[in-house]
Amino acid sequence: MGKDGFDGARFKALVDAASGDVAAAAQKWLVDNNRIEPGTPIIGLEIPRLEALARVAVW
Repeated sequence: MGKDGFDGARFKALVDAASGDVAAAAQKWLVDNNRIEPGTPIIGLEIPRLEALARVAVW
């Protein structure tokens, strides 16, 4: 969160700590980083999906 976002492992750890609740993880991060006040409802999230590119090496 922020202009550069999170790496995947960090974001997964935040969501795992919130029992899989993405909104709760985002809200906790926002509160912990003084971006919103505790109790502020999250009414929508936009999380872009990155497509994984696989390379196949032929030896």
